[in-house]
Amino acid sequence: MNNDYLKNRRPSNHGTHTKYIYLFAFWGHVFFVPLFAFLGNSIVFYNNLLCIGIDVLCLHLNKKELYKTSTFLFVLGITYHATYCIIAFGAGNALEFYYITLTAIIILSNWSLLHKIAGITLQFVISIIMFHYVHHYPPITPIRESVHILFHHMFLFSNIFAIAYLCFFFMHTVDLAEKSLLKQAKTDCLTGLLNRGAFMEALQAEINRPDRNKEGLGIIIADIDHFKKINDTWGHLAGDEVIQKIASTLSSELRENDTIARYGGEEFVVFFPATSLASVHSIAERMRSKVEHLELHYEDSLIPVTMSFGVVFEKENIRDYSLDSFLKSADDMLYRAKAEGRNLVITQST
Repeated sequence: MNNDYLKNRRPSNHGTHTKYIYLFAFWGHVFFVPLFAFLGNSIVFYNNLLCIGIDVLCLHLNKKELYKTSTFLFVLGITYHATYCIIAFGAGNALEFYYITLTAIIILSNWSLLHKIAGITLQFVISIIMFHYVHHYPPITPIRESVHILFHHMFLFSNIFAIAYLCFFFMHTVDLAEKSLLKQAKTDCLTGLLNRGAFMEALQAEINRPDRNKEGLGIIIADIDHFKKINDTWGHLAGDEVIQKIASTLSSELRENDTIARYGGEEFVVFFPATSLASVHSIAERMRSKVEHLELHYEDSLIPVTMSFGVVFEKENIRDYSLDSFLKSADDMLYRAKAEGRNLVITQST
């Protein structure tokens, strides 16, 4: 069965991307352990070890899908560590850029709007306080110019890398959301098949395909017999189960390039590219037989189900036909099958 219109992505990727952020922070903090030990500020050194512990905890919470808690702890830990490092080493080390990076992390988190506003406001207030602090008080641990330059380049790199990754995360999330919306717009929610609009789009694309070379095109429209009686007797939930089971049964008979959709209500429609009349008729007969022999159990009852099929086939001058006329021909064959007793396949070569 052709699933080109149904490809999609995937569940939410929030946990995957936050995991990489925590891993990057973990290895960054591990890298700085010997450097902070060399500088001799024990508070900075132990703060860095604390951040390593927080990174590990965040990875664990992230694995448990506790995203809000892990993000909160991560932001809190980095904010505290960066703030004290500014107090310890002074200005000009690019440490202040962490407030910008953390703001981006907060914006892209799954916190509530109120919590996001509070978090962003806190980053802004702390950055202003630190700006004025470093202009009025000397650093606790003065460092050589060479170390100062090293810090600046390394902290600048880590923030640029983090911001770039967060941008990628945002763009990827938007892309997934667009694909999810596109799938929902083209998919019947009950059966997972294409809906009518998506089927018409796919059929029109097949008719207009430039390399068609007079290949045959077949269409089947099928309708569940006495479906209203099923709903009236066993209820709409039973009717939904019947539709889902039949959708699966019909799909199992299709080739890779065939396309099936729920046409509406209890009707299904299929088109078959690069085929023959005998092939389409044979597939329709197999579908009819498999549906007739289905054992559909609902609660303690066995629901008997049959379907009627209308089949049309065209090989020459396909582009001369409109979609509506092509489908109407198949629908006319379906009405004949209904009129002649149901549970039939009626075929016409147009």
